[in-house]
Amino acid sequence: MAELLGEVESNVLRATDRDVHDFRAMQMEQCSLTGLAAALVAQIASSTLQLQYMPTIHWIVPALCTSSLILGLLSVSYSFRLHYLLTKYTCAQRMRTAFTWAPGGGEGGGGGSGDGGEEGRERGGGDEGPGSVRPSYVATFTLWFPLILARLAILSYLVAIVLYWGVAAKMNLQESRARSTNVGFLFLTHHLNFVLTLSF
Repeated sequence: MAELLGEVESNVLRATDRDVHDFRAMQMEQCSLTGLAAALVAQIASSTLQLQYMPTIHWIVPALCTSSLILGLLSVSYSFRLHYLLTKYTCAQRMRTAFTWAPGGGEGGGGGSGDGGEEGRERGGGDEGPGSVRPSYVATFTLWFPLILARLAILSYLVAIVLYWGVAAKMNLQESRARSTNVGFLFLTHHLNFVLTLSF
């Protein structure tokens, strides 16, 4: 979390207007890529639930696949919601306000309009030095929340497919194992691209 707070502080709070706009554009692009990747994960998890021998194995495997599906869909939803919110920060100062922690009014709040942060600074006196400016925890977490959900969806799916392979091998279900291998190979191919593109 400290690394994310530092990134927001250096790219938003203490950056030039041009750098703030560049950071905003990068985050909007990341939202789009995260949403697409999460949709892919959800689709693969849904397909995995349709495998022929899925009902014959332990309930934890379908539960993990279902969790991956739900987390993927949530990541898609929050990705496009965050993208929409970032489009409203056309002014660099407004984005700084939204991502600034306001001592008198709580968090600046990346999910809102940023007015709460301005009100908080007004109540706080507005005479704080540059060293007292700190990033908002809530706004920073909101910025990376879709990516966190997508990674949890990937982790859930990987655990599920490994368990499925193990059970399929133990039960000597060669047909099931071959199908899951094809699904796993497709997923891992896109997963590598996802990690290389969105890693931070």
